[in-house]
Amino acid sequence: MKQKEGNTVNPRVLFFLLLLGLMLGLSGCLDEIEDILPTTYTLTVEVDGLGTVDHPPGSHDKDEDSMVSLVAEPDPGWEFVDWIGDVNSPKQKETTVLMDGDKTVKAVFAEEDPDEVEYTLTIEVEGEGQVIPALENILTRKTRR
Repeated sequence: MKQKEGNTVNPRVLFFLLLLGLMLGLSGCLDEIEDILPTTYTLTVEVDGLGTVDHPPGSHDKDEDSMVSLVAEPDPGWEFVDWIGDVNSPKQKETTVLMDGDKTVKAVFAEEDPDEVEYTLTIEVEGEGQVIPALENILTRKTRR
């Protein structure tokens, strides 16, 4: 009696099908793994002039949605001017950056003017009445050469 020959599968085809099934099954797991891993963004810090920032110039990886504090400190003879970039308080030496994407910030410093002089104006009222100085006389402006 002859043995009936059964359907045989090529081992290479079987291996390929198993590998394909494994890859398709794991692709759903990769999405879950990506959800677990924190997203990071790059904070690039630059300095213009002579001064320092508490995060040294260069690139720094920060977690998504983190609030990063930055402090600018001018060198002697220099003054802080402002921040350039997406910061919360561009005119303050201390500010923050929300890391909701890659960010570049620059601390700008300028030389102090040695000829600049500050005066104090004292207004005293005698009797009834008040003194209201004009706004443009109260504000001071620093000029650069």
